[in-house]
Amino acid sequence: MSPIPARVTALDTYDIRFPTSRELDGSDAMNPDPDYSAAYAVLRTDAADGHQGHGFTFTIGRGNDVHVAAIEALREHVVGREVDRLCADPGTLSRDLVGDSQLRWLGPEKGVMHMAIGAVVNAAWDLAAKRAGKPLWRLLAEAEPEWLVRQIDVRYLTDALTPDDALRLLWRGKEGSAERTARLLERGYPAYTTSAGWLGYDDAELTRLAAQAGALDVLQLDAARVGGVNENLAILLLAARFGVPVCPHAGGVGLCELVQHLSMFDYVALSGTTEDRVIEYVDHLHDHFLEPVVIRDGHYTAPTAPCFSAAMLPGAVARYTYPDGAFWAADLATGRQEQAA
Repeated sequence: MSPIPARVTALDTYDIRFPTSRELDGSDAMNPDPDYSAAYAVLRTDAADGHQGHGFTFTIGRGNDVHVAAIEALREHVVGREVDRLCADPGTLSRDLVGDSQLRWLGPEKGVMHMAIGAVVNAAWDLAAKRAGKPLWRLLAEAEPEWLVRQIDVRYLTDALTPDDALRLLWRGKEGSAERTARLLERGYPAYTTSAGWLGYDDAELTRLAAQAGALDVLQLDAARVGGVNENLAILLLAARFGVPVCPHAGGVGLCELVQHLSMFDYVALSGTTEDRVIEYVDHLHDHFLEPVVIRDGHYTAPTAPCFSAAMLPGAVARYTYPDGAFWAADLATGRQEQAA
């Protein structure tokens, strides 16, 4: 008898909110009171290795419950999948989630459903990295280009990026990748930080500037705002195709932890350079993660743990899950007592 294949047994979700608005952490001209939050998803399996897949999407407080509900709406597409097949081809999950004919009405290629799909797809990639025994950036950088291209949905991109274009870019990126991996492990990836806030240009000025620049001068990738690793691979390939430097946004919950993998893959196996490229770094909330980023001499240290760095510490999940976690239960009780008084 053939062995029974391991399967995904659960997709658990958590509404996690951190009270960053109390100290104005993360506030800017457009968002004066953000409570940095994560709709957090955990894929559990019955595989003997005990690995779980972790993913999330980032919000700023109210509405995080909407994201959680959107992730839960995807459960039937995930639970029951064979673990080996899922990890061997995460692109199949991405295509199935985006292609649900009823959920498409809610916009899986934009908005809340899009971000929810990103959380689930990223959880699958986290699981794949753990089972492969590699940090995600290295799993991607060492993958065969043909396999990477199959992970990407290029239906709407072929006027700018065909599968053949993507293959040429990825095979070119293989040249010197071993040396770049060694430099990355030794030196890390350049970091930057921001605090000035948004500039507030009106739409006409933004349109004018986008049209001098040929659409954009710098691409500010976001690990949790689009449909997961698969879609970010397409974005990185488009940037490489047109020679646009990528400087990821990483200001929210766990975004530093995620985007480092994408930029490091880009450096090792695609663009081959860190010139005019840095990753945003914001120094808060990292202590809630199992594998927090490490900054040394202004550089992101290359992760070595086999994962996507998305897993939160169980204590943080228990304390900051809204509204029943220890912090919020006490905070809400105090607020009710003050109102009664």
